[in-house]
Amino acid sequence: MTVRFTRSLGAWLTVMLLGTSFCPLGISASPAVSAEEAAAGDKTATNLVDTAEATLNSDKEMNEARETDAPLMPVNSKPLMADELSFDGVRLGDTEGNLISAFGVPEKITRGSISTTYEWNGVKAQVIKPLPETYRNSVMSLQKTGNPGMSLLTVSSGKGTTGRGISIGMRRENVLRTYGRPLQVFWNDKDRDFYFVYEVGQQELWFQIKNNKVAGIILSEKEKDDNLPVKGALVEPAFSEAIQTKDVHIAGFSLGETFVPHAWDTWEKKWTGKGQTQWYYPGYAVRESDKSHIIEGLFVVGPDMLTGRGLTVGDSTSTAELLYGAPDKIEVNYSGGTVRSVYIYFLKFRKNMLLIYLEDGKVSSISAISYNKDNPGTAG
Repeated sequence: MTVRFTRSLGAWLTVMLLGTSFCPLGISASPAVSAEEAAAGDKTATNLVDTAEATLNSDKEMNEARETDAPLMPVNSKPLMADELSFDGVRLGDTEGNLISAFGVPEKITRGSISTTYEWNGVKAQVIKPLPETYRNSVMSLQKTGNPGMSLLTVSSGKGTTGRGISIGMRRENVLRTYGRPLQVFWNDKDRDFYFVYEVGQQELWFQIKNNKVAGIILSEKEKDDNLPVKGALVEPAFSEAIQTKDVHIAGFSLGETFVPHAWDTWEKKWTGKGQTQWYYPGYAVRESDKSHIIEGLFVVGPDMLTGRGLTVGDSTSTAELLYGAPDKIEVNYSGGTVRSVYIYFLKFRKNMLLIYLEDGKVSSISAISYNKDNPGTAG
C-alpha cells in the first residue's frame, strides 16, 4: 500500500530545497529464477547470480561510474545517544548565545512573536522565546510553542559535522555505517531524493540524500508537523529486528498489490516472457503478472533507488549485513575467478523472499520476490 506522508513544508520550504537541481527501449534477459526453487535450494548459486546479472546488464556502466574515491567509514554499532544529536556542538534547546558561539554573528535575524530565526551561510536555526511569566505554566501554551531554546536546525552547506562526524557532501553509505539502520526512510518521489530519520526520545535527526550524497541535515523536535521537509513523500516503513514483508517495499510498491505505475515516472525499457512483464524505471524495476497485474517482483537495479532500510547497488557487503543481519541462506559461486554470492531472507511464512546479490564485496542487485508453491513465481 502506498502511504502518503502528511507533514507540510510550511515556512521551511525554501530552506529544504537543499541542492535541488533534478523512447522506450527493449531488453533481452534470461527468464527469472523461480522463487520457490531459490527458497528450496534446488537451483544452483550460478543460476541465481546469472539472473541478477541479467537484471543488471543494462545498468552496469552507470553503476561503475558511480564509484567514488571517498573512503568508507567504519561501522559504528553503538546505540545512538541524545548527546550525539548535535551539529558543530549545537543541540536542540540551546540558546542564542550557544548558536553565536558555534556559527558566529548571524547574517540575518527574523523576530516573531513566538520564535526568532537566525541565518548563516548554509545554516538556519529557529529558537523558541521564553514565555512571559503569565503563560509559563500553561500546558496549552507549551504544546503550541514548544520548550524555550533551539527547536529546529537545518544545514545545507559548509564543513560542519554532526555528533558522529557526518557533513554535507559525504556519501550516503557512510551515514548508514555511522548511524546504523534509519528508523524510517522517506522517498521524495518527484524530486528523487531521500530522507533518513533517526530518533532519540523526542528529538530527531534527518539526513537528506541527493545523488547518493548528504545534501541536508536537520535537527528537530519530534512531531513539529509544520516544520519538517517532506510533503507527498512515499514512506518506507520503520524497521524492526526481524525481516518482514514491509522491509521490501521498493519505490512505494509492495509485493502482492495491483501494479499502478506512478504518474510522474516513465518506464525506460521492459522484459516480457512466461506471462510476466518487467518494467524498468530509473534505479528500480517492477515485475507484474500479465493476467492479474499483481506485483510479483520488485528490484533495485541502480543507485537511483534504495530499499526501505537505505541499501542500494554498489554498497559494501558489511553495510548490507549491518542493515539486514545474517541471512537465512547463502548460495555461493566461485566460477570464473570471481566470488558471487546471494544472501536469501525468507519472509512471511516463506511466501516472499528478499535476495541480495553480492560480487567483489559489493551489492550488485536486490530482488524481492513473491511466490506460490503450487505456481512458482506468482503472488502467494
